[in-house]
Amino acid sequence: MTTPQLNAWPCRAYAQRLPGTGRPLHQVAQQVAKRLPDLLQCEPFDWAVTLHNEQPRARQEALNDKLFRNLVSGEVLGLANRPENWLGLFSAYQSIPARVEEIYLSLPGPHQPQPTDLNGMMGLIGMFGVELQARIAYVEDAALMQCYTGRRFHELSLADVAGILPPGLITETEWLPPPGVAGTLPELLAPREFDLSRVPSGVMWVNWWTSDQIETLGRERVRTAGWEKTIEAADGSMTLAALPGPVDLTRKEDVDKLSSIVQALDLRNKQLEVSLI
Repeated sequence: MTTPQLNAWPCRAYAQRLPGTGRPLHQVAQQVAKRLPDLLQCEPFDWAVTLHNEQPRARQEALNDKLFRNLVSGEVLGLANRPENWLGLFSAYQSIPARVEEIYLSLPGPHQPQPTDLNGMMGLIGMFGVELQARIAYVEDAALMQCYTGRRFHELSLADVAGILPPGLITETEWLPPPGVAGTLPELLAPREFDLSRVPSGVMWVNWWTSDQIETLGRERVRTAGWEKTIEAADGSMTLAALPGPVDLTRKEDVDKLSSIVQALDLRNKQLEVSLI
C-alpha cells in the first residue's frame, strides 16, 4: 500500500462522547447541522444523503428528525454538502457495541482553502464539544495522529495478532512514519490505553478540552503552554488553537510548535498517569 502524501491525509472536525451523555445523538446532529452555515459563514448547504442499501449516489433530503434518526442508526452513510469550492461530509455515528458516539464534518486538506478562519474554526470545534457534551473535540489530522500514535498502534496490533495466531503465521513489519515530516513529534499512547475523559489524545490545530481534562493537566500549565489563541468558557472547558492555520507537517515551524506544546503539557506522562492497562 502506498503511503499518501502529507497533504492528502483526511482532516475533519470531530467530537466524541460516551453513550447516554446528554440529549439523544440524532437531536444533537440535527442541531449541529442546522448551525453549520452560520458558523462557517457560507451559503446554505445543499444537503444530500447516500444510503447503505443503494448504489453510491446523492439525493436531496430535508433536515428532518427521521433523516437524523436514520443517520445515527447507520442506515445513512452521511450527509453531504456542496458549498462553493468545498465538498464536505457530515455524519453522526454510534459504535457497535455502543462504546462511543461521535459527530464529524470532513474538512479540506491543510494546503487547500479552509471553510472559515481561525476564529470560525474555534467556534465550530467549541460548538461540537458543547452541543455533544463531548469528552473531546478537535480538528483531526490523520497524518498528525499517525505521527503521535502510529508506532504505538502498530505495536498493539502486533500484540493483538500474537494472541490469536500461531507465531509461524505472524509476519512482523516495521512501522514507518509518514514521509516528508519536517522534524520529529513526541510519541503518545493510543487512546484505548488511557482514560480519554481525563487526558486528551494529542495536540491538534484546534482543540476543545473539558474542565476535567484541563484540571488533570493543570490549568495554569495549559494556559501557558504556548498556544496561538485560547478561549476559556464559564464551565471550565477551553478551546485551544496551536497554530494560526491548519497544521502543515512539511513546515518545521509547525512541527516544532506542536512538539513544544506537547512537551510543555508533559502529555505522555499525564496519559500514563491515567492508564487503563
